[in-house]
Amino acid sequence: MEIQKNFGFTILELVIIIVILGVVAVITSIKLPGTSVNVVAQATQLANDIRYTQNLSMARNQHYRLVITSSSSYAVRDGSGNTDYNINLGSGIILSPSGYTIIFNSKGVPYSDDSTPLASTATISVISSEQTSVVSITPKTGRVTTS
Repeated sequence: MEIQKNFGFTILELVIIIVILGVVAVITSIKLPGTSVNVVAQATQLANDIRYTQNLSMARNQHYRLVITSSSSYAVRDGSGNTDYNINLGSGIILSPSGYTIIFNSKGVPYSDDSTPLASTATISVISSEQTSVVSITPKTGRVTTS
């Protein structure tokens, strides 16, 4: 008696393949929220740039400031007002409040102007039509967080 070998697929194998293809189809068809991802990314970038400004002030032993130059851009400047670099936000994303400045002294302490330390937590909102993310700067320590 000779045993025949079957080289086909079983029903179970076909069902597993169909389920896997269905899962892949669902995953690839999900619409990713482009602007909301950009808001989180821009808020993270802003928080990192605020930390960078604080580190510059301590490393170079002078005041540095982050200035929101318009509703869609900000700049890092030294104590003399020279711009270290500018950042322009993606389209559809704005910063609030516009015109806001955060200054760090040579010890990294945040100030609201050249002579007044922050009295309360400073917040900068990164806003799109779909989402808002907030960057907060803590008085005295300059700790930067996003939410």
